[in-house]
Amino acid sequence: MNYRRIAQSSTAGFTVLEMLAIAVIIGILAAIAAPGWITFMNQRRASAGSDQVAQLFRKTQNEAQRLRRSRGIKFVSAANSATGVPEIVIGSVTFQSNGTLDDVEGEAFLLGDGKFAPGTVELTAFDNGDNPIEILVFEADGSLSVDLVTAPQPITLRVASPASGSSVAKRCVLVETLLGAISSGAGDECN
Repeated sequence: MNYRRIAQSSTAGFTVLEMLAIAVIIGILAAIAAPGWITFMNQRRASAGSDQVAQLFRKTQNEAQRLRRSRGIKFVSAANSATGVPEIVIGSVTFQSNGTLDDVEGEAFLLGDGKFAPGTVELTAFDNGDNPIEILVFEADGSLSVDLVTAPQPITLRVASPASGSSVAKRCVLVETLLGAISSGAGDECN
């Protein structure tokens, strides 16, 4: 018996041209999807920060009522924070010798519980006249301190992500009345 070997050409695998075509298609799809993904992530960051701020507001308000004494919230911007991420301090309110509000001493919380990279989110607080607020005080009955709010319009806390950039996702926490009613907002409600 004579066996002959027949030369076979291999058809398994990919050619360089096929691999290049696949790489180009993947690149095009990634370029299309990237802006949507960035916008989605910015919205998630802003929502997480806003939810945390609202939760800390409610916690401070409840503590003031439970302890029957004033409790404060202090907003520390990313620029003034040691970590580069905004912080929220809740705790006891301290006053100067002349009786004016001095500071809030207590537990500090990083915005996003430390999961945000520095510069990716900002926290700003404004009163009804668009003046920046550093400290809010909840009185023993859960209402906002009248010294800090001159008219019964919302105090807006804006949580924006990213801190700068074209696709800014805005979320906010609104303290709507002197009684301390807290709600959340998004987009134009935060302006």
